[in-house]
Amino acid sequence: MVRPLWHSDICTIHKIALQPVGNVVQQLYCVQLETKGVPIPEDGGTISDPELLMEVMEQRECIEETDDLAILQAMLQENKLLQQATTEKLSAAFGNNDLKEAQRVITDLRYVTRTGEAIAKKIPGG
Repeated sequence: MVRPLWHSDICTIHKIALQPVGNVVQQLYCVQLETKGVPIPEDGGTISDPELLMEVMEQRECIEETDDLAILQAMLQENKLLQQATTEKLSAAFGNNDLKEAQRVITDLRYVTRTGEAIAKKIPGG
C-alpha cells in the first residue's frame, strides 16, 4: 500500500529540485523507495555488479591520469551511456517490484553519476 505524501516528503522533493540534474533521477528513485517503506542505501555502499565496479575503477584511474580533452569527452559520453543503462536497470527493478534490487542499483547509480561528475569537472567549462 502506498501512503499519502507527508510534509517530510514535500521537503525531500524540494531538496531534489535543488540537486544537479545528474542526481535528480537517483533522488526520485530514493523517494519512491522511502514511500514504499524501504530504507535508502547509505553513501559508501559497494557496487553490486563486478563488471560495473571494474569499469568505474578504470574510469576513475583514467580521470586521474589524463588531461586530454578528447579522451575526457569520450569518457563522459561513455559514462552517460552507463548512467542510462544503470537507470534502465533501476526502472526495471521498480517495474518488477524488486525493491532489494532497486536498493543495490541505486548504489551503483551513485557511483556512476559521481564518476561522470568527476569527468565533467576536468573538462574546461564542464
